[in-house]
Amino acid sequence: MSESTAAGGPEPSILIVDDDPSTLAGLLELVRRAGYRASGAASFEQGRKILDESAVSLLVTDVRLGTANGLHLMLRAQMKDPPPPVIVLTGFADAVLVVEARRMGATFLLKPVDADEFLALVRQQLEIGDSHHD
Repeated sequence: MSESTAAGGPEPSILIVDDDPSTLAGLLELVRRAGYRASGAASFEQGRKILDESAVSLLVTDVRLGTANGLHLMLRAQMKDPPPPVIVLTGFADAVLVVEARRMGATFLLKPVDADEFLALVRQQLEIGDSHHD
């Protein structure tokens, strides 16, 4: 049984996975400046390792991670108890991909990411994730 992120519990931890170094650095800086604790991974393999070894309150993943697919990372996240909410990022408007990500329970966001919209979505998803801990 995991602890709640409500008052008195641990602060949320965000995992951001993107194989583009500038996007990864920018998103990490954005969430950290907003007061969140965040880890970054530049590959599917690094993201999987962090996801497997750490408590993650929110997964933010790019769809295309080199030869791997961020949706596979999302499936791995769904095996955690409780599973963290997921935001899927992509630079490609692919209707099939959007439908698949949403069917799997993810929130989909098109790059380039608007900072205010992204932070509002992060807050919303963390609240949803926190309600699953109760």
